[in-house]
Order: sequence, then C-alpha cells, then structure tokens
Amino acid sequence: MSTAGKPYHHGNLKEEVIRAGLAMLEEGGTEAVSIREAARRIGVSSAAVFRHFANRESVLAALATRGFESLAADLREARRSDDTPLQTMGVAYVGFALRQPGLFRLMFGGGLLSQDRYPDLRSASTTAFSLLEEVAGSRAGHSRDHAIARWARVHGLAHLALDGLLGEVGPERVRELLSND
Repeated sequence: MSTAGKPYHHGNLKEEVIRAGLAMLEEGGTEAVSIREAARRIGVSSAAVFRHFANRESVLAALATRGFESLAADLREARRSDDTPLQTMGVAYVGFALRQPGLFRLMFGGGLLSQDRYPDLRSASTTAFSLLEEVAGSRAGHSRDHAIARWARVHGLAHLALDGLLGEVGPERVRELLSND
C-alpha cells in the first residue's frame, strides 16, 4: 500500500503509532514492532512517524511506558478492592502479564529501563514499583529489600505463568500461591 500523496495529518498520530505498536507487540513480540509496519497499518508514510519518534527504540520505550502506566492503574484498582492487598495486587500483576505477554516481556526484558534517555519510562516504572513497594513493605519493620523480595516473588510467578510452567493459572491459584506470605 503506497502512502504517496497521502496527507500528513492523521489526528493523533503518536497515539495511533502506539496502538499499532501494541498490536504488533502482541502479535509477534518485540521483533515484530517496526516503524514501517506501524506506518503501513495507520496509512501514513514512515517519515510522518519519524516526526514523533526518533527511531524504533523510542517507539518501544513509548510502548513500555504505556505498559507501566496500565500496570500501575491495574495495581491501584486492585489495592482499592480488597483487604489483602498484596495477594490482590499479585493477581492484578500476573493477570496483566497474561493479558499482554508481549508488552510485559518488553517492559522487563528490553533493557530500556537502564537507559536514561527515556525519563517518561523511568517515571512510569517507578510509579508502578512504588505501588508494589507500598503494599509489599507495609508491614511494620519491613525494609525496602523485603518489598523487593516480595515483588520478585510476584514477578517470578508472572514469568512462570507466561512460560506455561504453572499449568492453568487463574486468580484463585495466584492467591493460593501468595497466601503463605
């Protein structure tokens, strides 16, 4: 499909690129995300996409940022809905990973978090972790290291579930696995 002669203006192009990127990510993982394919799906030229994103990595960073924002929203909702917040947030965390495995893997496996070039990504990831830390370290006398260890447990469950190593994993199974904490 040629984009020659198509107008540049496409409403909120940046948001459309993110939507296309999320779809590509879930269809084929990180390797499937490309600026050329996003442009084709949206019906604009690659040059139009480059007006909003410097390169493929900046698209991936925007996707990961969106993922952390969504995860934080899920965690906030879970925290409000139950009197056992760590278990409920664990269910939300694992549920997020299972609903959006490509995005979850990008968020934690792309090496993007270690780069200072993406302050929005760092901020979004810090916000999501602070929600977990607040609940995981909420017991009197528990340190930040204890909160990290509890997060690692939930994060490990998410990866084991994604890799199919826990069999059928629904909310009650996640609660059960976290109940000994």
